[in-house]
Amino acid sequence: MPAYKSQAEAQKVVVFLKKNKINECYIWLEDPQKNAVSLGLFKKLSTAREKMAEIKKLDLEPKMDVRVDEFSEYWVDFNHYHEDYQPKVIEEMLRKNDRMLILETKCL
Repeated sequence: MPAYKSQAEAQKVVVFLKKNKINECYIWLEDPQKNAVSLGLFKKLSTAREKMAEIKKLDLEPKMDVRVDEFSEYWVDFNHYHEDYQPKVIEEMLRKNDRMLILETKCL
């Protein structure tokens, strides 16, 4: 939904949406979308269009904005079979990417 003049006005829209069983919504509190009511993020354009159609049935005028992730996310899996090699691989990956996160998981 577009940005409203005040947070109180946006809150009235949220209450209306929730009365109509649209529970996944929130108010943006910061610029550039301050007081806009978000109806969610959608990976598929078709799902976003379905949500817009649902909202239009309530006599509201939703708008859609495109958001792009700032960075891509990748998974790197390797086993512990070569334990002498493992620390070198991790050290090299960390050196090249300071946003890397290491999560150890057990294989089932």
